Amino acid sequence: MTADTDVFEVEMERKEEGVPDFYDVSLGSAPGGVAVSIEESAHASPDVKVMEGTYVIESRLCSETVLKAAAGWNVTVGTGTGEARQAWDVARFGRGYRLMNKASGLVLHLKTCRGGGTAVQREWDGSDAQLWRFREFGPGHRLVHRNGLALCVKKESGANRAVCMATLSRDHSPEQNWILRPVADGGKHGNPNEPVVLDDTYTIVASGGTVSSAKLSATGSSPALAVLSQAAANGQHWLVRRVADSHYQIVESGTSRVLGASPTSSEEVTLAVCSPGDAQLWEAQRRTAWTVTFTNKFSGRVLGVGADGVAVALFPADFAQRHRWYLNPIPRNLAYWRTKEGILALIIGVVGLAVLIGFLSSLPAR
Repeated sequence: MTADTDVFEVEMERKEEGVPDFYDVSLGSAPGGVAVSIEESAHASPDVKVMEGTYVIESRLCSETVLKAAAGWNVTVGTGTGEARQAWDVARFGRGYRLMNKASGLVLHLKTCRGGGTAVQREWDGSDAQLWRFREFGPGHRLVHRNGLALCVKKESGANRAVCMATLSRDHSPEQNWILRPVADGGKHGNPNEPVVLDDTYTIVASGGTVSSAKLSATGSSPALAVLSQAAANGQHWLVRRVADSHYQIVESGTSRVLGASPTSSEEVTLAVCSPGDAQLWEAQRRTAWTVTFTNKFSGRVLGVGADGVAVALFPADFAQRHRWYLNPIPRNLAYWRTKEGILALIIGVVGLAVLIGFLSSLPAR
């Protein structure tokens, strides 16, 4: 930067999106006039796509405090209990997202007023007041309306906090930071300690331990191991399929290896071909509005994060934070193509197409 160049930050609106963002504007001297350059500020945060589904929306300002529908038209926050009024169906609509509460059937709505607005719930009408965007924001998201206001939690003392709308913060202030916790079974069973209904493919994410938010991953080593990894890698898609007596098998989609308890060690977790017996059977149970535990039928111990934050092991069933897991559903078409059957179908399709092309090219030209 030269001495005759000034840089300042302004808030402008992207014409094609209609959502304000932050930019650095540089003014400097140039032959015959003034040079102006505009670049995104470090405070800018792009919109992100969110998978449609049912979520609990947790505030980063205070742990396990979630967005919920209150009496009448009101929306507030409170301690996560697993009630249906704390679960929200997120669905794409036009150029934004609709957030519909599972209990009330009403959607998150911006009620405008002088100097800003407030978040309430209303009947769905498809108006801009009911369309929201998600923006990257530190470890979570900002929930932003088209007029540039962001959903936030008021910094009040005590447990009774309220939600409000505020202008976009230029820093990662936690009152505007929200984490989306997928409800694994779509909110069919909303209370903690109830059985969870699962039969889909997921990424299984650690809730606690030194590597919180790391994914359960299958290694390519021999023998294969189940570990935690924060980096995207193969072996992170797991089919949780229901079997007899309300128990589940946890199957790595790419190789069909099954997670189980070691017959020779009380703590060791194995990853092996499917076999009869109880060692590869798990009971899934909800512990908070968005987390579940897996208890092995053979050992009676729960799946958890090891002391090093990387290893996965079995522990006595005290249901501590490091024994809880988030289940993020994988789109069915993507999950299929990562299975042996999907890969085989793809290979057969490619070979068949090559044979067809070879046959057509061998035909005499007319």
